[in-house]
Amino acid sequence: VIHVPLDNVTTNLARTQKIDAQRQVPVSTNVPAIFVSEKKPSILVLIGGQPALVELAGTPYQTVANTEWVIVFDKSSSTYYLLANDTWVQTKNLLNGPWEKAAQVPNLSGAPADSRVAKSIAAAKVTPSAPLPGVFVSTKQAALIVFDGAPQWQAIQGTNLQLAANTDQPVLKATDTSAVYSLLSGRWFSAPSLTGSWSYVAPD
Repeated sequence: VIHVPLDNVTTNLARTQKIDAQRQVPVSTNVPAIFVSEKKPSILVLIGGQPALVELAGTPYQTVANTEWVIVFDKSSSTYYLLANDTWVQTKNLLNGPWEKAAQVPNLSGAPADSRVAKSIAAAKVTPSAPLPGVFVSTKQAALIVFDGAPQWQAIQGTNLQLAANTDQPVLKATDTSAVYSLLSGRWFSAPSLTGSWSYVAPD
């Protein structure tokens, strides 16, 4: 006979009930905006709804407050400047581009030192020779699949699937239908081709 302390039994029971409750949480089947780029590097700029412009103290610019990226707006030239990791890029149309290397870097030296903008600029390693990245902007949940050039497909032995070899994301293509599948944020999505339109796919 094995004697088990009652405390151990009740603790394990509570843990099991908690796990069972977690298993019952439904998986969201909402399809994010899915962008595909054959240019590396490429970045995805997420904005929480329509861009919220606020004055940036100590500068002649406004900044987009509802994003983690540094985006400033020059009212005099109607130009948006984005700090794209290691380079500055600019556009007249924030949501749709096109983007190009910034002709001049916005002077943000007067921004408060404790502001998010100043801290981000101080931490960035801006390199004038850095290449122009692909820039994708979304005001809702989104995902970005980046290929290093045109997709390179490799057969998966014993299946009718091919795996994209030149991307960091799991991307599959069915050889019989040419449909593509990608695992994004723990969920599978499918489309007739990489150009969309995407839909949720059950994990089985």
